[in-house]
Amino acid sequence: MSIVFRLTGVRTFPHHAFFTDGHGIGQENLFNVLKAYSLQDPAVGYCQGLPFVAAVLLLNMPDEEAYSLLVRLMHSYDLRGHFLPEMPKLQLRLFQFERLVEECLPVLHVHFLRQGVKSSMFCSQWFLTLFSYRYRFYAL
Repeated sequence: MSIVFRLTGVRTFPHHAFFTDGHGIGQENLFNVLKAYSLQDPAVGYCQGLPFVAAVLLLNMPDEEAYSLLVRLMHSYDLRGHFLPEMPKLQLRLFQFERLVEECLPVLHVHFLRQGVKSSMFCSQWFLTLFSYRYRFYAL
């Protein structure tokens, strides 16, 4: 498991100076936050989208605060349900998204149906990473 955790910093925002090889502090902090959370919540453990959430927190606060806020997001705001086995909250978000597209963008909805495109094919990552996966962060 520690190999996966060690690779996390390299794969999470690889072009951001805080997480690059030459600046090990970001990778180390990310490792610490994710490791602590996985030990605190073994039902969730380590999940692919979680490093992006933790990384955004680490870009804005010290690792102790990032960990505390991650715990708060997971439990008080039920982000945890996105990462549990079977991903019940993610399934709910995908259903809600599809209904919104159907209601607000009916032409797009019909196009998706005809093409066999399901929202899970493109927006699961959005919800798992809180839209941070493709966002470019720039160091100030």
